[in-house]
Amino acid sequence: MPGSITNAVKSVRRVAGFSLLVNVECQSLEEGDEAVAAGANIIMLDNIVGEELHSAAKSLKDKWRGKREFLVETSGGIVEGGLVARLGPGEF
Repeated sequence: MPGSITNAVKSVRRVAGFSLLVNVECQSLEEGDEAVAAGANIIMLDNIVGEELHSAAKSLKDKWRGKREFLVETSGGIVEGGLVARLGPGEF
Protein backbone atom coordinates (compact mmCIF):
# COMPACT_ATOMS: atom_id res chain seq x y z
CA MET A 1 0.00 0.00 0.00
CA PRO A 2 1.60 3.32 -1.05
CA GLY A 3 2.40 5.57 1.87
CA SER A 4 2.45 2.80 4.43
CA ILE A 5 6.16 3.34 5.13
CA THR A 6 5.57 7.06 5.61
CA ASN A 7 2.62 6.41 7.91
CA ALA A 8 4.60 3.86 9.93
CA VAL A 9 7.58 6.17 10.42
CA LYS A 10 5.32 9.06 11.42
CA SER A 11 3.49 6.83 13.91
CA VAL A 12 6.77 5.70 15.49
CA ARG A 13 8.00 9.29 15.73
CA ARG A 14 4.75 10.38 17.43
CA VAL A 15 5.20 7.72 20.10
CA ALA A 16 8.98 7.63 20.51
CA GLY A 17 10.09 11.12 19.52
CA PHE A 18 13.36 12.03 17.89
CA SER A 19 15.70 10.04 20.15
CA LEU A 20 14.81 6.61 18.74
CA LEU A 21 16.65 5.34 15.67
CA VAL A 22 14.06 4.23 13.14
CA ASN A 23 15.04 1.25 10.96
CA VAL A 24 12.97 0.46 7.88
CA GLU A 25 13.33 -2.78 5.93
CA CYS A 26 12.87 -2.01 2.22
CA GLN A 27 12.55 -4.36 -0.72
CA SER A 28 13.20 -1.81 -3.47
CA LEU A 29 14.84 1.50 -4.22
CA GLU A 30 11.40 3.13 -4.25
CA GLU A 31 10.64 1.91 -0.72
CA GLY A 32 14.08 3.07 0.42
CA ASP A 33 13.45 6.51 -1.04
CA GLU A 34 10.09 6.73 0.73
CA ALA A 35 11.69 5.67 4.02
CA VAL A 36 14.39 8.35 3.76
CA ALA A 37 11.79 10.98 2.86
CA ALA A 38 9.74 9.94 5.90
CA GLY A 39 12.75 10.39 8.20
CA ALA A 40 14.05 6.86 8.76
CA ASN A 41 17.57 6.67 10.18
CA ILE A 42 18.54 3.27 8.79
CA ILE A 43 17.46 1.87 5.44
CA MET A 44 17.79 -1.92 5.32
CA LEU A 45 17.79 -3.11 1.71
CA ASP A 46 16.30 -6.58 2.11
CA ASN A 47 17.36 -9.40 -0.22
CA ILE A 48 18.90 -7.00 -2.73
CA VAL A 49 22.32 -8.16 -3.90
CA GLY A 50 25.23 -7.38 -6.19
CA GLU A 51 24.97 -4.51 -8.65
CA GLU A 52 21.32 -3.85 -7.75
CA LEU A 53 22.37 -3.33 -4.10
CA HIS A 54 25.25 -1.04 -5.08
CA SER A 55 23.06 0.94 -7.45
CA ALA A 56 20.21 1.37 -4.94
CA ALA A 57 22.57 2.46 -2.14
CA LYS A 58 24.37 4.91 -4.43
CA SER A 59 21.10 6.33 -5.77
CA LEU A 60 19.79 6.94 -2.26
CA LYS A 61 23.04 8.53 -1.06
CA ASP A 62 23.33 10.73 -4.17
CA LYS A 63 19.70 11.88 -4.05
CA TRP A 64 19.69 12.75 -0.34
CA ARG A 65 23.28 14.04 0.05
CA GLY A 66 23.20 17.22 2.12
CA LYS A 67 19.45 16.87 2.80
CA ARG A 68 19.12 13.86 5.14
CA GLU A 69 21.49 11.76 7.23
CA PHE A 70 20.88 8.00 7.17
CA LEU A 71 22.66 4.66 7.00
CA VAL A 72 22.17 1.95 4.39
CA GLU A 73 22.38 -1.71 5.39
CA THR A 74 21.88 -4.96 3.57
CA SER A 75 19.68 -7.60 5.18
CA GLY A 76 17.93 -10.88 4.51
CA GLY A 77 19.46 -14.22 3.69
CA ILE A 78 23.01 -13.35 4.70
CA VAL A 79 25.06 -16.49 5.21
CA GLU A 80 28.68 -17.11 6.12
CA GLY A 81 30.79 -17.05 3.00
CA GLY A 82 28.11 -15.29 0.97
CA LEU A 83 29.25 -11.68 1.24
CA VAL A 84 31.06 -11.56 -2.10
CA ALA A 85 27.93 -12.86 -3.86
CA ARG A 86 25.79 -10.31 -1.98
CA LEU A 87 28.02 -7.29 -2.37
CA GLY A 88 29.54 -8.07 -5.75
CA PRO A 89 33.16 -7.55 -6.77
CA GLY A 90 35.04 -4.68 -5.23
CA GLU A 91 37.05 -3.70 -2.23
CA PHE A 92 36.04 -4.81 1.24
